[in-house]
Amino acid sequence: ASLVFTTQPPASAAAGATFSAVVQIQDANGNVATQSTAQVTIGAVSVKVVAGVATFSNLSISTAGTYTLTATSSGLANAVSTPIAIVPAAAAQLVFTTQPGSGTAGQPLSPAPVVQVQDAYGNLTKSTVSVTAGTSTVTSVSGVATFSNVVFTTAGNYTLTASSSGLASAVSDPFTISPGNGSKLAFTTQPPATGTAGVAFGAVVQIQDSNGNLVSGSTAQVTIGSTSVNAVGGVATFNNLVLSSTGVSTVTATSSGLNSATSTSITVNPPTPTRVVFTTQPSNGTAGQALSPT
Repeated sequence: ASLVFTTQPPASAAAGATFSAVVQIQDANGNVATQSTAQVTIGAVSVKVVAGVATFSNLSISTAGTYTLTATSSGLANAVSTPIAIVPAAAAQLVFTTQPGSGTAGQPLSPAPVVQVQDAYGNLTKSTVSVTAGTSTVTSVSGVATFSNVVFTTAGNYTLTASSSGLASAVSDPFTISPGNGSKLAFTTQPPATGTAGVAFGAVVQIQDSNGNLVSGSTAQVTIGSTSVNAVGGVATFNNLVLSSTGVSTVTATSSGLNSATSTSITVNPPTPTRVVFTTQPSNGTAGQALSPT
């Protein structure tokens, strides 16, 4: 008439661990129906009854929580077990539960990435292990590691890897770090080491953030000497710079609101001679005497 648990599942078990239970087929008066060979099912496990008894030796539950088991068999009243608490198994892996979002160079990622220490079945453990992501290491609290100070200084596309000794690591979804606001100028193509007075030469200047990343959206005006150009994609290209005085010089790039940049040295040589010029003119004199001043 009915099923009855005669051996209950344990009060608690680890996720994924096997445990046992025994179910009898009984008549309406509670006697074992020893002639029965019915099939009894608990969850996904079915066994054949032997002398009215179904013995389950390989039951398991992989998700942490509190459960009861229900034994069923066609035509018989179900049986419900006493509760069993499933606790997480040993820590086995790391999992990102809050992915890093795209951010700005030099600033902490927001929202802060969060990593869980889980067992092999995806249950959160109570682990207090050290977890490293990027250059930051934090101690997990009840199995949760929150990274509030992960900073990337170089713009680009990244993934973040979380690792901890003895556990399977986790790799985040891709994210993008963008340059910060324009902060400074930098020569990326220096003027030549030597040049000629009056002959044009070139140089290239970038608008960069405080971490040296190109601010590709900038169109700021950059000035070297008397020459000004507007940046294109954060880059100011100078093709017609001229120094007219010989000697060793540097050039300085400036732009409103940005830190200036000074080039490496350029030695300016005289040009090829093309004419003769009187720098002291002859003055009136006396026949037979040398002109004075010379």
